[in-house]
Amino acid sequence: MKIIFMGTPDFSCPTLEKLIDDKVGKEKCSKFESSSFELMNQTKYESLTWFSSCKTSAGIEISVLHKAISGSDSFYHLRRIWKLKPSQDQITLWREYFSTVQVCDTRSQGVDRCPDGYSKVQ
Repeated sequence: MKIIFMGTPDFSCPTLEKLIDDKVGKEKCSKFESSSFELMNQTKYESLTWFSSCKTSAGIEISVLHKAISGSDSFYHLRRIWKLKPSQDQITLWREYFSTVQVCDTRSQGVDRCPDGYSKVQ
């Protein structure tokens, strides 16, 4: 699942998004855990990757790998959701994939420009 908040510069920052997600998880889950993997700047855009798990009152455990990126024009929040507890290999595979996801500005010729071969999504 991905969520894009179009036309919302400064809508949120990745750290704030995690704090909000953690607050909701602690309120709604009978057991909630969250841990950060990496906070980084991809070009000029801050991103945060984290993992959370929620056990519902019905005993269902949901695990989520998140990546939030704060772009110039929009805010992006990607999620990989598991309804069953994922193996460490699955988490590693998806973390590696998430590490390849980045934001760039197709209008820019500066440090935030897109790598060769990338263009604006239609």
